[in-house]
Amino acid sequence: VNRYPDWKEQGIRMLANQTEMAWAKVGFSRYAQAKMLWNVRTDLRALQWDFAQKMFPSDPESLYNYTSLGIELFTQIDWNKPEPTVREFLRQSYRIFDHLRTKLKTPAEQRRWEWYVLYLHEQLLEHQERLVAAKRDALTHRIRFAQNLRLTDQQVAEAKRELAQVDQQMLNCIHALVSYNKAINRFNVLDAYDLVCNIYANRL
Repeated sequence: VNRYPDWKEQGIRMLANQTEMAWAKVGFSRYAQAKMLWNVRTDLRALQWDFAQKMFPSDPESLYNYTSLGIELFTQIDWNKPEPTVREFLRQSYRIFDHLRTKLKTPAEQRRWEWYVLYLHEQLLEHQERLVAAKRDALTHRIRFAQNLRLTDQQVAEAKRELAQVDQQMLNCIHALVSYNKAINRFNVLDAYDLVCNIYANRL
């Protein structure tokens, strides 16, 4: 959305966008996009506050802090090494929603809080799977290039045993992700069905 003003100045008058049934994942960004398509000079921080007040009127500051956290961290993320950023996002997000839980006053706020936490837990499962995948890649590389690395037969055998254990950990992670996403699919907090069908199920 930060580029909308530039696009308008360049003469762009129409924009096609595709959303998904994943409001906890992209709810605020889609809200901001819809507003800024009508007025590209709309202040993003004002939209954040407006969105937070509508979602959690009992404590809009917490959701404002949450959306600010996402903007701050993922604007500067190194996508070659994303996990430290993701870990920090999850750490601070859980703290924010733990505080927000004590401020809820209506059933609607309670449901929204639960749905956001469902999304965060799915992100935690994905984070854990990526950490195991990185370990698996490192071991696979070590075995494949054992000769170049001048590994002994014993070191290669140890790496293969460790890889077998990591493969089982990976399978466990994928099973957990498939089961969890199937369970939360009906809440539309993220594109759970697409994740199961197109990413994880074919890896079982």
